[in-house]
Amino acid sequence: MYVVDVRPDFFDPKLFVAGDCYNGPDLAVRAVADARNAAQSINQFLAGKEVVGEESRFSSYPGDLGTLPPEMFAAFKAGSRKEIDLLPVTKRMGNFNEVEQNCTKPR
Repeated sequence: MYVVDVRPDFFDPKLFVAGDCYNGPDLAVRAVADARNAAQSINQFLAGKEVVGEESRFSSYPGDLGTLPPEMFAAFKAGSRKEIDLLPVTKRMGNFNEVEQNCTKPR
């Protein structure tokens, strides 16, 4: 649950806001996430529970690559990448030949 600084004469504990009303103009996906949090907060309020917002959910994202311990990658063998075969500009205009030639297995 987000705590917002409010004017004391304007505060109403039964008022819940989300999306652009709370953050101002932003991405639609963030507005949906805010609405989900507001909905869970409203549900907690109506059930007479402490209003804490959305509980932490499991995430499989381990963190930024530079912050991960090298032991996590010990089982993986380093390899090289294949150079992509490029076509001259005149042969790739108006088609997907360059993309298709690199995605198709040789026969």
